[in-house]
Amino acid sequence: MTNGLRVGVIGASGIGQHHARWHALSGNNVVAFVGTSDASVARTRTRLTEYFGFSGTGYTSVSEMLDQARPEVVVVSSPYSAHKSHALEALSAGAHLLCEKPLVWDEHHSLDQILNDGRDVVKAVKSSGHLFCMTAQYPACLPMYRTLYERVRGSFDAVESIHMEMEVRRRGDRKLYEANWIDVASHPLSLVIALLGQGRIVPDTAHCTVEEAECKASFAYEGELGSGHASFTIRDIVDGAPMRRFGVNDFLVDWDGFADEDGIYRASLSHGDQTVSGDDFLHTLIQSFSASVAEGRTDVAAGPDAALLNLEMQVELLRLARTGAEAA
Repeated sequence: MTNGLRVGVIGASGIGQHHARWHALSGNNVVAFVGTSDASVARTRTRLTEYFGFSGTGYTSVSEMLDQARPEVVVVSSPYSAHKSHALEALSAGAHLLCEKPLVWDEHHSLDQILNDGRDVVKAVKSSGHLFCMTAQYPACLPMYRTLYERVRGSFDAVESIHMEMEVRRRGDRKLYEANWIDVASHPLSLVIALLGQGRIVPDTAHCTVEEAECKASFAYEGELGSGHASFTIRDIVDGAPMRRFGVNDFLVDWDGFADEDGIYRASLSHGDQTVSGDDFLHTLIQSFSASVAEGRTDVAAGPDAALLNLEMQVELLRLARTGAEAA
């Protein structure tokens, strides 16, 4: 797919560098990125040039990047605490938004203020008329998952249960306790919303614990597309290959990533001796979002309402975990 959208990335030294490459591979033109200092911009420019042939401009100012590079799409992959300000600034400049998960989060703010910040972003998105997607990308794998499910089980009917185990082995500092929850919980919650629709956690059904390297949650959920039970575990690990296992109705698959013959990172899902392969989930999400922007469509996976609901559930479950910890 070649649509030539002009893309700017705010924060391209971490996950943002992969966003940038997926945009380039999707036919978009990554025209600019923003770093925190002249030194970081120089390092990131070298990395992006080696990674996918980046030939755009690096900036240390978001406003200058928006004014001079004029991107049609902005990727917000800055630290969580800057998501709100960067999203609002990009929307004001007329850009469509891809925002890393969580939607917003500032650990110096109360949970109520975090929710208000998220609502402010969503309100601005809807007022702007621009497209928005939060890159909790696991819903993008559902067509691939469905293929494997139907090959083994038959018809993919009502979703009665959703389960996910997600381990993360980080290259830098570990994220423990609530830091792990903040960083990862959006992923399983995004699957719940994608499969069962906009909805709510059923009162008095939820359990959540946040421990040093492991967080667990379970709850009943009522959504526009159906009702079911969700459970998930997220872990920060030091050694070994991280496990990514998920599925519905006890049909669990294991995710693995690999580079194909062209060096492009792809994904595989396996269940027993059955395997399906396809594009990386983030690549798929970016391709879908780019097509919606280019073709003037409004259908977007993990759009503003889903992103806000995701944040609301993440906060609701964390409140529960904090209450349980205090009671103990």
